[in-house]
Amino acid sequence: MQKIVKCLNTLGIFDLVHQYVMCTQEMSLNVYHLLTAITLHHSIAQVQKPRIEWLKSFMRYRMIFMENMGILMSWHKKIAPYSSRHLSTKSFVEDSISPLLHILSPPTLRPVI
Repeated sequence: MQKIVKCLNTLGIFDLVHQYVMCTQEMSLNVYHLLTAITLHHSIAQVQKPRIEWLKSFMRYRMIFMENMGILMSWHKKIAPYSSRHLSTKSFVEDSISPLLHILSPPTLRPVI
């Protein structure tokens, strides 16, 4: 993102210089257009190893998700067999846990819109 910001700033300066040159007809300032190309090339052509950190966050999310699913499955197994065979995990969450979260959440907590 920093490269993009730097390139856009350089192009903004180029645009200001070009506009000034066209308005005042001082063509001697066209020499500075080459500096824009050099700056852009220097910014874009740098070789940098990308740091990919989404794998770490994905693995953390996956571990938390698996832990929560384990808790959910253990709750689901504690239900009597005659009612748990007709109750899927998704409907268990929607019918039982969602109202429980509403009960446990403080009444002063309001959604931010």
